[in-house]
Amino acid sequence: SWVEDELLSLRDSSGASLGAVNANKTRHFGIELGLKAQLTSRLEGRVVYTFQDFRFRDDPVRGNNRLAGAPRHWFYASADYSFYQSWTVGANIRWMMSKTPVDNMNTIFNDAYFVLDLRTECEITESISLFGEITNVFDENYASSTLIVDQARPDQAVYLPGDGRGLFVGARWLF
Repeated sequence: SWVEDELLSLRDSSGASLGAVNANKTRHFGIELGLKAQLTSRLEGRVVYTFQDFRFRDDPVRGNNRLAGAPRHWFYASADYSFYQSWTVGANIRWMMSKTPVDNMNTIFNDAYFVLDLRTECEITESISLFGEITNVFDENYASSTLIVDQARPDQAVYLPGDGRGLFVGARWLF
């Protein structure tokens, strides 16, 4: 889509904050593809890929820079395997495949990252099950999100950390 007057927090050419104002022209181009399949009677998988290229268009200060906060490539995949009707194991990955601008001036970037999660669930009865999950198996240090600013400073706190490795166990009771 070609957007006119998109509301963004911008600065003028001297660096003074303009607050939330309408950007002249921006372009949002992207595609998302997803596939879910029952690969065997016991194995189910899902993949999702997102490509997005959000940019300013001929902006007098930012040129054709990418808009902050929109990862260019994003990939998610999961697989679940049933050993028995009552016991399943699974894994999923979240992969931000390339660095993403934190600011509209494209001076500071959030690094790419890859996170793996593992899980299992065992059904004890039709209404009670036990589960366990290990998130961020490799204890990846990453910023799961960032502030979105027009022009970031090196001393500015803009990264929001992703969760470290976590272990979760529990029970589920359906009634």
